[in-house]
Amino acid sequence: MRKFAFILLVMTFFLLFTSSCILPNIRPLVAKSGGLEGITGLPNNTFTWIGTDTDGTIIKYEFRKDGGIWESYGLANTYTWSGYSEGSHTFEVKAQDNMGAYSNTVIWTFVYSTLNQPPVVTKLGGSEGTIDNSNNSFSWSGTDDSGISKYEYRKDGGGWVNYGLTTSYTWSGYSKGNHTFEVRAQDNEGLYSAVVFWAFFYEPPMPTPGTLLWKYKTDGWIFSNPAIGNGGTVYFGSDDGYLYAVDSSGVLKWKHNIGGAVRSSPSISSSGIIYLGNTNGYLFAIDNTGAELWKFFVGGSIYSSPAIGEDGSIYVTSSGGTTSNGYVFALNSDGTKRWSRGPFGISESSPAIGADSSIHFGAYDKVYALNPSGTTKWSFTVGYIFSHWVDSSPAISSSGRIYVGADHGYFYCLSGSSGTKLWENHVGGYLDSSPVIDCDDNIYFGSGDERLYCLNPSGSVKWSFNTYDSIESTPALGSDGTIIFGCHDGRVYALNSDGSLKWDYVTGGRVYSSPAIGDDGTIYIGSNDGYLYAISDDNGGLMNAATWPKFQKDNSNSGRK
Repeated sequence: MRKFAFILLVMTFFLLFTSSCILPNIRPLVAKSGGLEGITGLPNNTFTWIGTDTDGTIIKYEFRKDGGIWESYGLANTYTWSGYSEGSHTFEVKAQDNMGAYSNTVIWTFVYSTLNQPPVVTKLGGSEGTIDNSNNSFSWSGTDDSGISKYEYRKDGGGWVNYGLTTSYTWSGYSKGNHTFEVRAQDNEGLYSAVVFWAFFYEPPMPTPGTLLWKYKTDGWIFSNPAIGNGGTVYFGSDDGYLYAVDSSGVLKWKHNIGGAVRSSPSISSSGIIYLGNTNGYLFAIDNTGAELWKFFVGGSIYSSPAIGEDGSIYVTSSGGTTSNGYVFALNSDGTKRWSRGPFGISESSPAIGADSSIHFGAYDKVYALNPSGTTKWSFTVGYIFSHWVDSSPAISSSGRIYVGADHGYFYCLSGSSGTKLWENHVGGYLDSSPVIDCDDNIYFGSGDERLYCLNPSGSVKWSFNTYDSIESTPALGSDGTIIFGCHDGRVYALNSDGSLKWDYVTGGRVYSSPAIGDDGTIYIGSNDGYLYAISDDNGGLMNAATWPKFQKDNSNSGRK
């Protein structure tokens, strides 16, 4: 008896152990592979599915319609349902495996409606994204259960245009920038399709460097050096007595009559106020709509460009006049005078503001540095036996050195802190062209000896380029090293960084004006034929990484380091 009980206990333990080692059954899986959902006008719907079972086999599928009774369907995996009524419907499928386990249930949901359905438009062709083609061809197709009566299109969100049954359209002549083209269809019962649209950005191909893009005519010579404001507006003065504002395509935005001839160049504050002087001795403040805010009388002709301090103060030099003979004025941004100092003698040199807010300029035969309060920090006399004018506007290097030329052909490097001469180079010719400085501290300027010079930081000549006449225009440097300047021979020159000619463009008069360079590389410069020129170039925009890459440092002509 005991022996039998022991055997029974061992068998019971064995059965429990073996049953615990059997892996649980994994249920099958069903996935949809076809069948209409959403709204349909079709009277039948074919559903297809796929079933898998990883640890066994599927023995049957079951389906049900609209939540009714499950029906066994064997191993078939497609079913066509016909004859359903108008309204919402569901079709469900599940699988059972050889261990009796059921899969997940997959469900299709659709609405059958014999009412008119909207047409459907499908895009077939048309460029999107950034393009450089001046035309774009769009094509599409349309389907509808009752027939399409017409297509309509619109451009850039404008009005819809009836286009009949044509399914292609070529759009030409759009401007640079973002554009949209939209199409929709209307069926015979008046129902509209969803709108399909194409979005693209047109970037015109860059014209060949040196190509004239446009020119704007004034009624006087243009000595003024252009400034470029926010949005690409170009500001410049003319001897006809007007300050002009033109957009980057050459269209006049406004002009403001400031009286006497404008030899001064505009400067733009951080708030968009434009400052410039005239030969009648007035400094003007004009907002970016062309409205005059104030004017201040300095007593002598203003040939220089005002400089704008970090705090918004305006500094301007004056030439000789009835009540002043070479003064420097410091004004608050509201046009009230902070101080004036002089007489220093005739000055056409524009102030340059150092990192310590000291003001540097040339007047008669000296280079001056004033403290922000107007007291003299230092002065340096150019020449030796005879006096020579300093009409060049100083440039300030990354280390604070002051570079400036004089009319006797000497170019100077001075200490910004003391005015001590660090080196000089007698290149010859009068040096009314102001210097500019590149990222490697090389210095560029023009001369009356008909050459554009590039000096090393040590003062030696790195190279020079011969023109056909004197150069008073101040060069501007492109970010790729291109050097652009004007010349009395009527040309605008572009040189490669090694001093070789890249291109030149002939204007109709002498070019005293200094260039500004737009963000897209366009060159803006005036000529004594009365035109402001816009000339294409691939220089990559102004060399903003450089310490002093153009007249008065930047495209705002701020004159501030």
